[in-house]
Amino acid sequence: MRHACPPARLSAHPPARLPTSFSNRAGADADRAALTRFPSIPMSARRSVSRIVLLAVILIAGWYVLSGKFSLLHLGTGVVAAVVIALLARAPADTTPPRVGQLLVFLPWLAVQVIRSNLRVVRLVLSPTMPISPRMIRKPPGVRGGRALTLLGVSTTLTPGTLTVDISEDAMLVHALDRSSAADVKAGIMAERVARVFGQEAP
Repeated sequence: MRHACPPARLSAHPPARLPTSFSNRAGADADRAALTRFPSIPMSARRSVSRIVLLAVILIAGWYVLSGKFSLLHLGTGVVAAVVIALLARAPADTTPPRVGQLLVFLPWLAVQVIRSNLRVVRLVLSPTMPISPRMIRKPPGVRGGRALTLLGVSTTLTPGTLTVDISEDAMLVHALDRSSAADVKAGIMAERVARVFGQEAP
């Protein structure tokens, strides 16, 4: 004769719980461990990466649009060059904003100067005697600040017949193709226009 086993009795006591302080401490330790494994990226680093990526994309797009060639070697060269330039380029420390009104006046004026200089260079090249007289000109830039110097240097280079070799707040070095181009550089007309854009006194 078999004896029936008495049914198991459930304990009337609830399961033991960890103290609240211990639970909070364990959660904080876990959070710290997660931060150690996956450190947060500083905001300055994020902005720097974003600037590099944006600049590289713009340079690559410009390369493709202006070149008009789509071979694998040509496209690869453009990508490599754009990424290297974006990595080496530094944002100017100068944050002086340009005057929008003066900038809108300056850009059409610069376009006219580029067209005139193009015609002058064409005339020099087509002339039988080709009356060129290359020379280097060193003079004070006449503007202050990274942005103003950048605009002056780029605008001078965009104008055919002149090329900015070096520029700083102390001096700018320009290569001029002929006497007329050299005279324009010495007169400081471009520097005067750029100074107006940034609200500086004309040189």
